[in-house]
Amino acid sequence: MHRSSTAFPQRLICAVLLAVLTVAVDVHAAAPALLFRIFLNDGGTLVSYGEFARVGDKVVFSVPVGDIATEPKLQMLTIAESLVDWERTDSYALAVRAKHYADTRGAQDYALLTGQVTAALNDIALTPDPKRRLVMAQEARRNLAKWPAANHGYKAADVAQLVSIFDDVIAELQVEAGGQFDLNLVATTLPPPPVQLLAAPDVRGSFELAYRSALLAAEPAERTALLRTLSESIAFAPRSAAWAAPLRRQIDAALAVELKTDNDYRSLSRSTLKSASSLAGRGDVEGLQALIARALGGDRVLGGKRPGEMAALLAALDMRLDEARKLKLARDAWAMRLDSIKEYRNRIASPVERLAGFRKWLESIRNLSGPEPRFLRPLAERARLAHLELMAVTAPAEAQPVHGLLSAALHMTRQAAELRMNAVSSNDIKLAWDASAAAAGAINLGERAIDELQRLLSSEPIR
Repeated sequence: MHRSSTAFPQRLICAVLLAVLTVAVDVHAAAPALLFRIFLNDGGTLVSYGEFARVGDKVVFSVPVGDIATEPKLQMLTIAESLVDWERTDSYALAVRAKHYADTRGAQDYALLTGQVTAALNDIALTPDPKRRLVMAQEARRNLAKWPAANHGYKAADVAQLVSIFDDVIAELQVEAGGQFDLNLVATTLPPPPVQLLAAPDVRGSFELAYRSALLAAEPAERTALLRTLSESIAFAPRSAAWAAPLRRQIDAALAVELKTDNDYRSLSRSTLKSASSLAGRGDVEGLQALIARALGGDRVLGGKRPGEMAALLAALDMRLDEARKLKLARDAWAMRLDSIKEYRNRIASPVERLAGFRKWLESIRNLSGPEPRFLRPLAERARLAHLELMAVTAPAEAQPVHGLLSAALHMTRQAAELRMNAVSSNDIKLAWDASAAAAGAINLGERAIDELQRLLSSEPIR
């Protein structure tokens, strides 16, 4: 006997209605803060207030201090991920998230799901084409089967029952559509047995777990900050809390050790950097290398407890060492240049002495008072020879300006002598003034050349 096309989903609709009624009695209490547990390889546990994060080879989480049920103080902490039993930690985290989802959105989302299933069944019932009904039922079944995995396994057993009813209906629809029974659909997988969540630690447990967390901190600054928070907070524990005094002594002792270590490393850094500045200013490369070795030795004596501070100190010392190397190279180059300048001074000593000897004759030409005509031709010839002697010398780069000034001074000396001879021979006062100007230029250029040469020879080493 042929069955009505609207009769097939009745059992499934009843099951969905039952699911909706079941959800309706769920109590929506305010969800407490998420408390995750970090299980350690040594068997211990730490508490993370809210989600923890894996960052590289570290784990970052918030440590609660005080009454977790109210508003505990929170301190960020970093530990090495190698300390963590990740299989237990990840399983527990999934259970915490599932519990939180169930306490907050689970019932609402499940009600939405059952509403969608009911609507899908109604659509299937109203569809006249058997093959189309089959396709719609299979699609609804697939979506239903995937829902628990996407929703923290919430009501996975209930969903599995609905899926099994869908399987029966789909089997009937396949026969009705003239096909073979072939359930090639998404399989439903029940979640693993739930992990038993641990109770939130009481005030004592909070302090003890936070203290243990501090001892495992990977960052010294975070350890010190957490110990300081613990020390300040435990001071307000009631006198009746017998556990507080011994724990406070442990916390304060650990904090004292950290503060002393901080001070020791500050002293090491301060004294080392002061010495480094002095050594770098002198270009003492070997002294800086020895200072770096001493700093590393000081770190070993202190137990290597502040790798971050030492990394910063060594980076600063490397910069000082680089400065010292550059300064040493510059000073060596300066010393080499100074030697070349001294050698140049010695090689031009003769033309410089000649130029100095021309001074009295040049002053006479400048003043239009002489010298006697018989001295003018020898003056011009001697200036020419002195210039040839000067040009036979190659000046170092730093002395090129000096060389140019001396060359110009000797050239103008010769010019002054020749102009004076022409002025005398022609009795031309204009030529005499031209000779005067040339003589004045020769005197001025010669003085500038000598001054510049003395400046080069007496210049201070590069600092």
